[in-house]
Amino acid sequence: MRRRRRAIIAVLLVFIAGGAWVAISKSGLVQPSHWQQPTHPVPIISTRGQFKDGKLTAGHDAFDYSIEGELPGLTRGTKPPQDLLIVVHGFNNTAEKARYKFDIARESLKGAGFKGVIAGYSWDADTQSDPLAMTGYHEALHNATANGLALARFIVDYKAACPQTRVHLIGYSMGARVALEALHAMSEDMHLPRDVVPLSSVHLVGASLQNSDVELGQRYGEAIQARCARLFNYYSPEDNKLGYYYPLKEGNRALGLTGILHKDRSPPNYFEIDARMELPKFDASGNVDIDEYGDNHSGYLGTRDKEGQLLDDGVMDLVARNILAIR
Repeated sequence: MRRRRRAIIAVLLVFIAGGAWVAISKSGLVQPSHWQQPTHPVPIISTRGQFKDGKLTAGHDAFDYSIEGELPGLTRGTKPPQDLLIVVHGFNNTAEKARYKFDIARESLKGAGFKGVIAGYSWDADTQSDPLAMTGYHEALHNATANGLALARFIVDYKAACPQTRVHLIGYSMGARVALEALHAMSEDMHLPRDVVPLSSVHLVGASLQNSDVELGQRYGEAIQARCARLFNYYSPEDNKLGYYYPLKEGNRALGLTGILHKDRSPPNYFEIDARMELPKFDASGNVDIDEYGDNHSGYLGTRDKEGQLLDDGVMDLVARNILAIR
């Protein structure tokens, strides 16, 4: 009963705010006002400053990207790794917040046994211009779609330089669209080579995109089948951020909430994982609320306490395990 009352109140608050998301959990949906410095900064592929509402800014083309930091296999004097895992962040991440998210993912993945190189993909997602997210969402959505070409170009370039390296993607929240747009570009864009070895795996975590988009016959279905060995969708039916916020913005239900709409239309290499038990909620003291699992959208990559200690690795342990399983 307590949970039902809270859900009803949350819906009312969202509508009162004109479709904005009002944070309703104590597990990290209310973000801190400052961000810690990464403990071990990861190399970053960046298109920051290249897009405005999905349109290219002056001096850039659709395939531009830059690399920040040392990226093994491309940086002079480094050797190609066995595995490269690229983490794509979600909506309303500044460059600084994205670095922090990548660092949490890195710590979670390394703690779960992933031995490869972890990189971040940073894009123009910080378009929210008011505290209630009433504006800027669709601008970020357009930027996410436009970034698919640049991410695909990087993957093609990296595989040309390091053909034996297995490349993997994690698309978190709206970053899932960036990841899938890259697969779509690799299948459809005439400027990209057709003989590129498919990605070894793609992992969608808390995916903020329509739950039918990954079906065969829809925008990403055939690209998933052709351009990655396996795709894993980690979702939670208890994710209130996607449950309330996404339908108001998109007019539909999110893949990260329900899983694929029609399971009989799944690509043959598509797999789903109900991840609600991997997403505990924490109180202000860092203690798990044992009655609350799954409603922690910000916890997919891992959760840290206010001192910066990792409390939970989200679904990163499952990602690491699934990558090991497909070698």
